[in-house]
Amino acid sequence: MEQNPWNLSPQQVDQLLKLAGARLGVDPQTLRSQLEQGSLESLKGPDNQQIQELLSDPKRLRQAMGGESAKGLLGSLLGPKGR
Repeated sequence: MEQNPWNLSPQQVDQLLKLAGARLGVDPQTLRSQLEQGSLESLKGPDNQQIQELLSDPKRLRQAMGGESAKGLLGSLLGPKGR
């Protein structure tokens, strides 16, 4: 997997992993390892599909981040159920 092609700061990446991990019930470090290996074994069903689609589109990911807001990304990924 390409390292941070979206130009996110390390703090944004950490925040995103923490929020996603909490929502998905996955340890953020486990999620980081899976992402670095290109494997999202902990994600099932529509969550996996939505994340895969967003990760494949850097422009859409940057828009979803809303500048500094990882919550915006998570909200756009998970919709009302993630809030």
